[in-house]
Amino acid sequence: MIASLRGTCIDIAGSGVVIEVGGVGYAVAVTPAHALTMRHGSEVFVRTAMIVREDEHLLFGFESTDALQVFDLLRSVSGVGPKSAMGVLAHMDPAQVANAVAHDDDGAFRKVSGIGPKTAKLIIVALSGKLAAFEQAPVVAARGGDPAHRPA
Repeated sequence: MIASLRGTCIDIAGSGVVIEVGGVGYAVAVTPAHALTMRHGSEVFVRTAMIVREDEHLLFGFESTDALQVFDLLRSVSGVGPKSAMGVLAHMDPAQVANAVAHDDDGAFRKVSGIGPKTAKLIIVALSGKLAAFEQAPVVAARGGDPAHRPA
């Protein structure tokens, strides 16, 4: 299993990059936003999920451990494959995914290509309670005070 890659970015095309490590180029699927942060010839580091199928080996790359964990949780839902899970992460960060699940917002998932109403509802049900660590609490600013201050 390939858990991470550190090497030189030698090709960027849409949502795919090639990372050369020790003379071997690894094709890695990333979100379009992640690909935009990479530069040709620069050193990059990605955490990866390797999916082995009968006819192909796929690498999916992530900027953070949180994104990788949410990807794995999404793939655990029946009907959600790695490409759909990557599609969700292309539209939402881990905190947004967690908040959508916590607030039963299946509409957020239906915006992703390939995810219909039934699968969106299934994601909500299957991941309910599993994403609490990724939820982002809303920031409540005190009037005239420090924006980081939250009333008790």
